Amino acid sequence: MKKQILFLAAMLIAMSNVNATQWSVSNSPQNPGQFATLSDAVASASVLTGDTLLVHPTSIAYSTAFSLSKQLTIIGGGFNTNKVGAFYTNISGMITLNVGCSGSRFYGFRFATIISAGTAGVLNNLVFEDCYSSTGNSINFSAAVYPTNLVIKNCIVSEVLLPISSLQAHLLPIVFLSRQRCAKQYR
Repeated sequence: MKKQILFLAAMLIAMSNVNATQWSVSNSPQNPGQFATLSDAVASASVLTGDTLLVHPTSIAYSTAFSLSKQLTIIGGGFNTNKVGAFYTNISGMITLNVGCSGSRFYGFRFATIISAGTAGVLNNLVFEDCYSSTGNSINFSAAVYPTNLVIKNCIVSEVLLPISSLQAHLLPIVFLSRQRCAKQYR
């Protein structure tokens, strides 16, 4: 009987992590979301590892910088729509990736700069897909906190800086703007 109760308790605890929640983020007063800023959403105790943030495209850029320390999927409205009067999901504040955000995925937004920070660690299994950035140092990983199994797919960026220790990066159709480059740094 004790084994059955312990098994049931273990199953209930395991199942509590199975159901990820979707949260809406919108900085538009006419079309509010559950959160008004990305920084509020990622800092919220209600948003748990494995959850998804649906970031609404608006005419106003999401300008507050934020630091990501948990695994999230962040989905924007796309960066290259051909519709007249269409809005983008534009994140103009700096995004800082910390070790706890391994496994995070970013889809369909424009961004200014993404950096890694911390004293030491590895960011595993990060995905950037259908994103756009035209600023210098678009995606910049430090030697202290570097990615493994990094996927950058169908993105337009000006620069990706990877430390030499990050040898498992997959840059699938990626377009670099002007004379910028993808560089492995810290040789």
